[in-house]
Amino acid sequence: MRRAAVSLVLAFATMGAVAADIATTILELWNFSDPAASERRFAAGATDAKAADRLELRTQIARSLSLRRRFDDARRERDAIEALATVASRPAALAARLDLERGRTWRSGGEPARALPLF
Repeated sequence: MRRAAVSLVLAFATMGAVAADIATTILELWNFSDPAASERRFAAGATDAKAADRLELRTQIARSLSLRRRFDDARRERDAIEALATVASRPAALAARLDLERGRTWRSGGEPARALPLF
């Protein structure tokens, strides 16, 4: 988790208020005791969000799926996000969130060795 967390902090620090806004929005939409409801809020928020923010919101949909032990669905969602985010236009915060969610999914799915390099 250290690598992804450090990358996320650095991305937010260099991207300024824009990154802080989406990070705040993500925190406000989360209800960890009800990941399904959170997923619905993230999906609704993603419909009106600008492209880069939409992808970050979708990483949280993947997270909600993983929290509900729907690991294959979480991986598919994350892979779909990566397919939409070209390497050239992928903000550091999005890259960090993708690594973090990939690692969380592997770890929670019982494959911690696959998760470790992502953290």
